[in-house]
Amino acid sequence: KYVSGDDKWEQSWEIAGYENEKFEWTQPRIVEHLHRQYTDHPEGPHCENTKVWPFCNSAAGLGIYLSDQLGVTNAHGAFENWIGFMKDNYMVFNNKNEIERMTFYYDPLESFHFTLPGTAAGAGTAFYLLPQSTEIATQIYEGIVNTSGIRNPSTDVRPNALAQAMAKALGDDKVFE
Repeated sequence: KYVSGDDKWEQSWEIAGYENEKFEWTQPRIVEHLHRQYTDHPEGPHCENTKVWPFCNSAAGLGIYLSDQLGVTNAHGAFENWIGFMKDNYMVFNNKNEIERMTFYYDPLESFHFTLPGTAAGAGTAFYLLPQSTEIATQIYEGIVNTSGIRNPSTDVRPNALAQAMAKALGDDKVFE
């Protein structure tokens, strides 16, 4: 709608579900559903059966953010609470406030965090968080470029597409080039 002026996503459409059950959705209804999930489950909704993936949740939050920016909904506050939860529960910091490890996914039924060292789990999360929580997204980005050696001209490390897009958005010409 923002780009094209087309309000088709505010019109309902059907999605097929399990055993041919049909679900009728609109974009605002999806945002309302996500808002309810973030309110009821501070750890974030499951992106697949019993798994909470920060990457997927940050993308869902971006959809809520856009909907709010367009004036269609007012729901991003519940997601902002999730960002705080993510920082407190899915990120481990050392005494220099550097990210020591991040949760790649969390299984709340098993109370199990699958973590990766440093910011290895964070490129996609940072990319989607950038317009929503610039501070945390930038911290993850800095961890990625510093630990990977991208900024060191003597290495042959090339940034991936997400790191390069973030470099452009953050004005980090050295990494972008």
